[in-house]
Amino acid sequence: TTSLTTSLAAPLEGAAEAAVHRSLVASMPAAVDATLRSAVGPAAEEALRSAFASTLIPGYEMATKTMFGQVHAAFVGGTEAMVQGFGQQVASSLAPLSSVEPRLAKLISDAQNSIRAAAAAATAARAATRAAAAFVDPAS
Repeated sequence: TTSLTTSLAAPLEGAAEAAVHRSLVASMPAAVDATLRSAVGPAAEEALRSAFASTLIPGYEMATKTMFGQVHAAFVGGTEAMVQGFGQQVASSLAPLSSVEPRLAKLISDAQNSIRAAAAAATAARAATRAAAAFVDPAS
């Protein structure tokens, strides 16, 4: 039995050591993780929250403010340029129209004079026709 004990002791010892090692390797990360989470977790969360509040958020706010300022300036500049260009186009379109107005006024005046002259001529023609009819037929 001694030789059996001696011959089994070495392999059993190795197997037991390997089983304990596997058990520790499997359970050690979970135990270390749980220990670190409970010990370091709250402090790490608070440090992260503090760093976020004091560094990242103000930097983000400033970058965002700068970006929106640039977008606003580009929009205002573009809008002003477009309105100015549109105003120049309208002014250049209206320039020829300003010279048309006196010409139209003269044409209207000439047309009115022609209509008056035609009306006067028609009245004179009717009067002449009546006079001629009265000359031809004195009874009428």
